[in-house]
Amino acid sequence: MTALAKLFRAPVAIIAVIGALVAAFPQDAHSGVRYHFRSTEKCLMARTNEERDRRGLRKLEWDRQLGFVARGHAERMARRNKGFWHDRRLGRKVTRWRRLAQNTGFASGCRSLFRAFWRSKLHRRNLLGSWRFIGIGVARKGGRVYAQEVFESRTNPGNVFSFP
Repeated sequence: MTALAKLFRAPVAIIAVIGALVAAFPQDAHSGVRYHFRSTEKCLMARTNEERDRRGLRKLEWDRQLGFVARGHAERMARRNKGFWHDRRLGRKVTRWRRLAQNTGFASGCRSLFRAFWRSKLHRRNLLGSWRFIGIGVARKGGRVYAQEVFESRTNPGNVFSFP
């Protein structure tokens, strides 16, 4: 083996290992990690955007950072199983925000959750508000689906957690 071949053999092996690791653990291009919205979260986002579209409003962009914060709150509500409540610390968990709002509740599934939010004047105001981003988190327990929807108006929001 020539001296030149020995020189290039180690870096090529290292690159091959790194390539294999990247392929084994694909990452989301937006956030740098894997994070997927659950089917009920997608359903609520789709229904929200359908209603906004019917009224000539801009569709909201799905945001994983907001969704992660919302899912954490929904999971806390489900664990405690004592009704629902708004997250009073939301403004400290979300970063780079201008205006925030939240809809919080529980029901048996996506359709009943959306219907309950839509029938409430204050929740409907959030659904149709001048927002740009939405993140929705859900958690199931005992036949209930707990949900939190988080809305943000202008900037690309983040969160104080290391994920997503």
